[in-house]
Amino acid sequence: TRLPDTGDAFSAHTYFMTNPSLSGRGTAMRRVTATKLTLGGC
Repeated sequence: TRLPDTGDAFSAHTYFMTNPSLSGRGTAMRRVTATKLTLGGC
């Protein structure tokens, strides 16, 4: 049997996209990227 759709279902996708720090993306997006290395002294 199925429960009737009440319209207030939980969506994990919506939750983690609106709370990015909980999915691990919040701090990663604020980090400064590492300097690019050049090989061969060029």
